[in-house]
Amino acid sequence: MTAARYQESVSKLILVGAGPLEASYVKQIESRRFSHFSEEERRRYHTLLRRLEGNNISGKEKDSLLGQLGALCEKADTFRALPSLEEPVTLDGELYGAVFSEAAAMRKSGLLLDVFERIRCPLCIMHGAYDTHPAEGLTGPLSK
Repeated sequence: MTAARYQESVSKLILVGAGPLEASYVKQIESRRFSHFSEEERRRYHTLLRRLEGNNISGKEKDSLLGQLGALCEKADTFRALPSLEEPVTLDGELYGAVFSEAAAMRKSGLLLDVFERIRCPLCIMHGAYDTHPAEGLTGPLSK
């Protein structure tokens, strides 16, 4: 969104393993992840999602569940993990829920694609064959 709003400040935009711009591609993410999961991991994924969507969980529990879901998705999304040089991230399940909901609404309404259509700098999309986010979820909408 920054590249669309402040075009004079952005000379090139590089997207690495980015999610789709249209809602019609979202289902592919889960099916691709599932192809990298064992049956037990699939069940755990669904359990974590159901618990995260519940209303009766504390902030700390939501943070913990988000961390578990993130670790599971990272396993599915990563072809060959490199040693991490980063400090552990502090999770905020409430903030994640708010941002994810807003992004999903933007994707569904077409606003996310509208933002990308305003970007005028060169755009480089880097996507691996193992990536669970479908590359055509970016290239398809942007090529229309």
